[in-house]
Amino acid sequence: DYILSGISFSFLPAHLRHKILEHTHCALKTGGKFLPYQMFYQPDRHLKKPLTAHFGNVEIEYEILSFPPIRIYEAVKRPAHAAEQVNSYETFERDAVLGME
Repeated sequence: DYILSGISFSFLPAHLRHKILEHTHCALKTGGKFLPYQMFYQPDRHLKKPLTAHFGNVEIEYEILSFPPIRIYEAVKRPAHAAEQVNSYETFERDAVLGME
C-alpha cells in the first residue's frame, strides 16, 4: 500500500494534523508507506515530529531540482504494540496543546 499526499500540513492546526495522520496510519496495511511531500521552504517541524509520533522512524529526501524544491517523507507502518502507539499519540497531543510541536 502507498498513500501519496501533497496536503500542506504547515497550515493545519495540530489536532487536524493528528487526525489525518491517525486515519492514514489506520488505512495502511503493515508495511504500507505514507509518502507526503511538502515545499522545501516550509519548516520541517510541522510534519516530521507528528509523523514520527504515528509511524516511528521517518526518512526524508529532498528534490531540489523540482520547482519549487520539495521535501519528501517516507513513513512505513510497522507492527507495534498498542500501548506504545497510544503513548506516542498522547505525547504528540500534549506537545501540541503546550505549543511544543
